[in-house]
Amino acid sequence: MDISKKTIESNVSKNGSSFILNKEMKVLGLPAEMKDRDLKAEVLKPVSEFSGTPMHSAYEAWKQLEQREYYFPFEHNGEDWWCVFQPYYIGNQVFYIGIVAPEKDFLESIKGTRRMIIASMLILVLFLGFVALANRRKRKMNLVLVEQKLMIEEKSKEITDSIKYASQIQKAIFPPSEMIKNALPDSFILYKPKDIVAGDFYWMETVGSSKDQVDSSQSKYGTILFAAADCTGHGVPGAMVSVMCNNGLNRSVREFGLKDPGQILDKTRELVIGEFDKSNREVKDGMDIALVSIEQEQEQEDGVSAKQSSCFKLKYAGANNPLWIIRKDSDVIEEIKADKQPVGNYRAEHPFTTHELNVFNGDQIYIFSDGYADQFGGTTNHPGGKKFKVSNLKKLFLSVKDLPMEEQKTKINQAFEAWRGDNEQVDDVVVFGVRI
Repeated sequence: MDISKKTIESNVSKNGSSFILNKEMKVLGLPAEMKDRDLKAEVLKPVSEFSGTPMHSAYEAWKQLEQREYYFPFEHNGEDWWCVFQPYYIGNQVFYIGIVAPEKDFLESIKGTRRMIIASMLILVLFLGFVALANRRKRKMNLVLVEQKLMIEEKSKEITDSIKYASQIQKAIFPPSEMIKNALPDSFILYKPKDIVAGDFYWMETVGSSKDQVDSSQSKYGTILFAAADCTGHGVPGAMVSVMCNNGLNRSVREFGLKDPGQILDKTRELVIGEFDKSNREVKDGMDIALVSIEQEQEQEDGVSAKQSSCFKLKYAGANNPLWIIRKDSDVIEEIKADKQPVGNYRAEHPFTTHELNVFNGDQIYIFSDGYADQFGGTTNHPGGKKFKVSNLKKLFLSVKDLPMEEQKTKINQAFEAWRGDNEQVDDVVVFGVRI
């Protein structure tokens, strides 16, 4: 019952709730809507006996997804809801922490943030008027300034708290680190948002692998899709666009069954534009992205298994963001150029190109957003410094190519911070590196 008290008291959102299940799908921690029931009698009941609750609707949707998705939408009482299922291991025991919230709660949070920003701006305008009268009303003005300062601090805290909550929602859509390490064990992701929430994101999906394979080193027998994406803007506006684009990628693979990178970007563009077209105004927001698929070789005629094979089929499609490859024992970067168009509204729109090539054990591939190369710093000769530039990024990757991938991540991050110095970070940064 102590666990249920904690889950009931947890403040997920206005109408959301949390709960805890054991591996037999029995309820250990009850959601908030159970607070008026006999907790002792309800604990350890199967979740299937809680019909009519958001928890039950989320569980049924999770079953239909074969319990493979940890972040997904579902419908409850005719409304759109979202659920996060997070496994938690204690020794050999596994528990599932669930969080459910109606989509309208997110929208209310964003609208509330906008209202608070406008209110803060109006307060600042009032301050300017008060300062103009300071000579005549100095003592009274000082008191007003103190009161208004406290009000702004309170409003600022409310805005920051709302943005932090939005950041938790955004991070929930990212692929779990366990999934990345199982699918791409020799890899790293450097993710540096400019603000609390970001327009850049990384994405991954596996196709053609069973759940057991995804949870083990055998996941490589399927097709692995992964991407580094940069949506228009940063902060709250960029994060809103990134959620929409991330959902478009997921639907292209899961709903429409696509795994060719070019076709995925074509379908994602169609879905994103379709969402924007619901507005009465023209929206030019979109996404730059590098999308890669790696197909492991299946059983060969000579009996060599996929795990033993050293040759893999790589496919790539890009919207403004290229793919870089450093071959084993090579000192040059092989660049596969992207299509010069975003995923979004564009006057010269054309189908995205899928590039196919072979990669081998020891080859390294890198995809990234433009935030790293666009960072200012590195010199005192120019006010604010100068851009890092793509040419220096190539030299940096070549200088660390012989290091383990985690050490590469550390060196690349250290180089970024050393270059930035005291300058403000100008954009979100994501770098995705993989050694085959």
